Amino acid sequence: MSESIKESTVSDSIDKQATNTTKSKNDAQSDDSELMRAREDSKHEKITLDEVIEMRQQVEILIDAVNKRKRKCKEIENEGKYLQDYIGSLVQSDTLKR
Repeated sequence: MSESIKESTVSDSIDKQATNTTKSKNDAQSDDSELMRAREDSKHEKITLDEVIEMRQQVEILIDAVNKRKRKCKEIENEGKYLQDYIGSLVQSDTLKR
């Protein structure tokens, strides 16, 4: 009976080692896949960050262009008002009637 106990203990020990080895391999594979996912996420984040920076620069360029056009539009409006005032004053002074 002591031999069967020894055999069962040895068998249990071997089973535990095999299970631990399998768990270790699975853990290593899991760690590897997590590391690869982290690297991919990091690359994706970097690409995303680069894209965001590029888009921000494009938006700033567009804002500058819009502001330039607004200033030009204001200049033209002011010139139009000046011409209206000038023509109005000419009409009132009878300069155009001669």
